[in-house]
Amino acid sequence: MRFIGSLIKYLIYISLITIAAGAALFWFDTGSWLAKPLIERGGGFFLHPMKIELGNVSGSLRNGYTLDGLRIISGDETLAVLNHASVSPDWDLVLSGLDGIPFIKSLNVHGLSTDLDGVMKIASVFPPSSEDKPEPVAQPFDLKLNPANISVRDIHFGSPFADLRLDAMTLDEAGKFLLDAQISSRDNVLPLTANADLNLPSAEIISSDIRIGTKGTAKLLGKIQPLDAKIFLTALQLDDFTRLISPDMKASGRIDAKIRAKDDEGAIQAYGVVSMPRAEVMNIPLNFRLPFTWNGRNIFTLDDATLNTKAAGATLTVRGDIERMKFTAKGEGRNISLTEIGTMFAPDMNLRGEGGYVKFDADTEYSDDITAMLFQRTRADVKADIPSVSAMGISAAENLTANISLKPGTVPHISVGGKTFGGKIFARGGAVTDSQGTVKPEGLVMSIVNLDLPSLVRAIPQLSGIIENPQGKITARAAISDTLNVNAKITSDRVGAYGVVLTGLNADADYDITGGTAALHDFTANLGRGRITARGNADINTGTFSAKADANNIEPRIIPMLRDVAGSYSLKADASGNFTDLKTIKAQALLTARNAGYSDVKKGNADIPISMAGGVVKVSDASIDSREVPPASRPKLTS
Repeated sequence: MRFIGSLIKYLIYISLITIAAGAALFWFDTGSWLAKPLIERGGGFFLHPMKIELGNVSGSLRNGYTLDGLRIISGDETLAVLNHASVSPDWDLVLSGLDGIPFIKSLNVHGLSTDLDGVMKIASVFPPSSEDKPEPVAQPFDLKLNPANISVRDIHFGSPFADLRLDAMTLDEAGKFLLDAQISSRDNVLPLTANADLNLPSAEIISSDIRIGTKGTAKLLGKIQPLDAKIFLTALQLDDFTRLISPDMKASGRIDAKIRAKDDEGAIQAYGVVSMPRAEVMNIPLNFRLPFTWNGRNIFTLDDATLNTKAAGATLTVRGDIERMKFTAKGEGRNISLTEIGTMFAPDMNLRGEGGYVKFDADTEYSDDITAMLFQRTRADVKADIPSVSAMGISAAENLTANISLKPGTVPHISVGGKTFGGKIFARGGAVTDSQGTVKPEGLVMSIVNLDLPSLVRAIPQLSGIIENPQGKITARAAISDTLNVNAKITSDRVGAYGVVLTGLNADADYDITGGTAALHDFTANLGRGRITARGNADINTGTFSAKADANNIEPRIIPMLRDVAGSYSLKADASGNFTDLKTIKAQALLTARNAGYSDVKKGNADIPISMAGGVVKVSDASIDSREVPPASRPKLTS
């Protein structure tokens, strides 16, 4: 019995000591010797290799703790700084079973400073799980907010795009919420203030008055959890936001929105409309309306969105399955005004044209392999029609049409037709992919018939300043094979510039895009009573080339700047070498002149052989036959 009595006494002593120690931990100051080491070592463990440095920590479990100074450090770099924080727990809530949140009487945070780079570095120590686990399904629950006094002041978050400064945010025990903040970039500031009343037990926003920028207002009403809220945005000023992006971007107008967000068995649904009834961006008047729906389960829809400007009106419908990365879209652009487009982007060309139309219908499945996505996972039909286009008062195009068709597993088809600069334009063909996934054309042919050269030059200011007195019409045809060989043919009955007119022009050339080789198979043209022919080939990769040219019976007097040169001239020449090194080029030529003369100089004949090698040009054994010089005295020149 004595033993049992001693044991009971011992247990009582231990209990009293334990109670006393617990009371001491609960009531006495444990900030410096308990809370501070726990925070530094625990935080350092979770943020390794970063570390946490704390300033003075004071307080107790009973009354709460106060922290003066905190830094998160990585090497020599400070990622985040906190000047002051204090928290006081509500033990009545804690002991009653934590019914609702928060379980504190007060929270004060003052002077937190960090930036996007710091946050990203802190987040990097928490890598995402590599295990394939099913995503947990969020279950709706009724949130209960307990009364508390929360104050957050002087918070600064920096980023390369804009800085956020939170001057003050408070929530008192009566549910009164106040916010005073601003977003700034390049000396431009977007102020943001809010005043709201919350029903704390039910976590419901009863009323709110939010001010955004210079004139914008917003209201947020409804329950926070389970979410059932309405958002109204009114008269947000477009220039308040564009100034944050670029001070030079001129914009005006207002943005309005009505949005409903709701929790549907754990999935957050949202639907509404965002509109800009009238605005001007870079001196371009426009308006848009974007009705959208998010079903909370990966499906996003943009239904009959509209965009109207002076240059065009457009409608667009999009449906996207975010999880499967499948998208469908259809839309049209109507009343396309090339007059307005030219005024905005090319005022010097004096573009004119109204009534353009574009319509498309497409669906695709996203892939990192863009080629595979376009040719194997995309269906699309695109149609475009432009009734007329003029530039600099010249008709540039009439009745232009374009059709593009894409179907998975088949050859995409493209066709273009219409009139341009007095001629007709045609294009048709498709594209395929080879075994390596390289895109190659198939049956691609482009033709322009009887293009009027004077109209083309007058319509393009850059050409009209260079080409003088253009004349004639040109017909051109280009075909690209699946081996990426381009064959081009150009013909013209009569074409000219600078007073020089060629007739019977015919040119035929090939260019191998893959191999880098070019060949001029035939070039023929008549200049007056004379004729010019040429042919040759070149390797763009190595720089080697060879060419031959003949000019027979050319009369310089038909060229305005050579009208005082009399006689008939012929030239036969061939050359080869490397065009990147003049010294490698070898050339032979024979210039023949008959009845040659200049101004009042008497006429005569000449045969002048010309050669080139090692970068040196030589004239040798030239003979000149002048009617004023006796035959025995006619010279032969060597140089």
